Amino acid sequence: MSDKDLIALAIEELTTLGLADASEVEGGVVFRQLKAYPAYNLGYLDNLKVIKRFLATIDNLRTVGRNGMHRYNNMDHSMLSALMAVKSLDEENHDLWGINLDPSYLEKVSTASRKTEFMA
Repeated sequence: MSDKDLIALAIEELTTLGLADASEVEGGVVFRQLKAYPAYNLGYLDNLKVIKRFLATIDNLRTVGRNGMHRYNNMDHSMLSALMAVKSLDEENHDLWGINLDPSYLEKVSTASRKTEFMA
């Protein structure tokens, strides 16, 4: 879709969901990223800290979901981060980066063998 069509779709969906009225939307922007899916590798957390520090400088930005938070969230956690981000717009204080830290959802990497195991 074109950027204009994607923005129109987002406004339509916000209105349909009752999150905003189309007249309240001042504009939109589309960012297209190649290979934006989260990549876990050695040094990943250090790189994520750089991204988080930069994003924290943008007052009216809330990042949500897999690509927005550069982490492998399941759908429940992605939706929860979105819901908490919306609530944060009303001056509630939610730690979006604290969502999905339960070890049962994370991967364990053995640096000795560099073998990735899924934790049960």
